[in-house]
Amino acid sequence: MLQSALSTTWSRRLTIVMMFALVFLLAGSALKLAAPASAGGGAYTLKWYAADPEPNRAPYLPTYVKVPPGLLACPTPSGGLGRADDPMMDAVAYGPGPTPLDAVTSLSPRDMALGQIVPFEMVISVSGSTAPENGVIQFTSGFETETSSNRDFGFDPAYMVYCAFVDYGDGGHIDIGQEAKVDSFSSTMVGTEIQGTFQVSGLDDGDTIIVEIWVVLKSTVPADVTGNVQTRLVSAQTVATPPQTISTGNQTVPLLQAGQFFSATADVGITKSDIPDPVVPGGTLTYNLLVTNNSLTTIANGVVVTDLLDPSTTFVSGSWANGVCTEALGTVTCNIGAIAQGQTVPITIVVKVNANAPTNYDTSTNAATGTCTVASLATGRDLCHKVNVT
Repeated sequence: MLQSALSTTWSRRLTIVMMFALVFLLAGSALKLAAPASAGGGAYTLKWYAADPEPNRAPYLPTYVKVPPGLLACPTPSGGLGRADDPMMDAVAYGPGPTPLDAVTSLSPRDMALGQIVPFEMVISVSGSTAPENGVIQFTSGFETETSSNRDFGFDPAYMVYCAFVDYGDGGHIDIGQEAKVDSFSSTMVGTEIQGTFQVSGLDDGDTIIVEIWVVLKSTVPADVTGNVQTRLVSAQTVATPPQTISTGNQTVPLLQAGQFFSATADVGITKSDIPDPVVPGGTLTYNLLVTNNSLTTIANGVVVTDLLDPSTTFVSGSWANGVCTEALGTVTCNIGAIAQGQTVPITIVVKVNANAPTNYDTSTNAATGTCTVASLATGRDLCHKVNVT
């Protein structure tokens, strides 16, 4: 009987201890669930785009002007302010209108100028606490220098990552603390890929920050080019101890079918006028040329204008808005490069009429007739300059 009573007593005590243990375990779990969780990498969502290069996609979403790096300096080089107000106008992630997203997830050769600055847009959305890393993150993006079929065309390693900054002029920019910026950026070659790493600070809960990144498309393309040119979001993490990975998924923005740089066609035309007319020996004559890409869908790349001068003239100068023309053996050459859809490029060529030039130029009462060919100049012919565009 004593043994049975003792067993019953210990059994009750064990049951009570187990009940208390269970209560404490549940209480601890409740406390753990109620404690605020550190958002860390989960506070950030990163989306990878390219600024829309297509003109007139809609009246309220114009394209940006395609320019080489020599015509547009980086407004915020590494170590600078890290912020800029839409320095490449209309290169944005978001614009006005009923379809605010003005960015794309792929590019086409018909919209791209060889040698141009290509703006990409990283959209960083913040939802949650940024306290552990004080609102500082890093991400890495990759830009291929070769096509997927190993042809020598892609983004130019001579420029690497040309520029990076927070574009606070973008229509989608929300910066609650008005302090978001690119602290620093750097780039290196990993195989055939330019990899750029960017550190962004000043991120707060509720922000939508637009980081604009500039790279440069190669200025020449081989005739046998095939394949795509890839860009991608490689990785992202918080700048904390230890850093926390930000989930990015598989995000790419390819330049598709590079061979279309040769297969897509553009309609390019040229007109020419002169002043003064008539001109006398020893006088200066100015030719005004207008080169127009009449295509509304395709950029004209590699445009070259040549002007064969009359033997009775001497070249003085030749220029257009972005460069100068050269002359050799009586032929003036103007390497215009790319002309955007619907764009007209004015060229000015100045010559001096030789003092011993024939004096029987045409007038309103003595007009020259026939076809203007330098090789068949004859007495009574007007000055003859043959212009060509390819």
